[in-house]
Amino acid sequence: MRHILANQQLHMWIRLIFYNAFIRSRMTYACQTWTLTAEQTRKLNSADADLKRRMIRGGFKRVGGEITDENENPQKYLYTNPDIYKFCKSRNGAQSEPLSTYINKQRQKFTAHIIRQPNSRHTKQLLFNDDDNKRPGNQLGGLLKQATATRNVDRSQFIRDARNRKF
Repeated sequence: MRHILANQQLHMWIRLIFYNAFIRSRMTYACQTWTLTAEQTRKLNSADADLKRRMIRGGFKRVGGEITDENENPQKYLYTNPDIYKFCKSRNGAQSEPLSTYINKQRQKFTAHIIRQPNSRHTKQLLFNDDDNKRPGNQLGGLLKQATATRNVDRSQFIRDARNRKF
């Protein structure tokens, strides 16, 4: 897809349509069920920013001259990641967002969907399963815990919002 994404003769919004359809959709396939570590989130955000940086003319341009020693005065990109997201805004003016934000929204919507299901559904029973038959060392928590953490609300408020379709 490089011949389309890096083609400066195509408008940015056309290249973003291709990016969202062919690349981001595959990078985030079934992301609503993922429980990510901080390192995995960092790698996904980095790959997303790198791909969007390729779409912008001068996206990899560095500030400053050449470096004689690797430890002193590291080079930085001319455009920061928030600048890249501003350049990659959609046609209707909505600003692009980091991939982790998109994944968190998908996770919250999916968790709210499960909460609205009847209590007899297996997915809902698994979501609210609090028995002690867990493997030791699972520090990530479950889907509900991560969804409430990214929303910055407690569990009961998240469940109320999900039932009232606030997502």
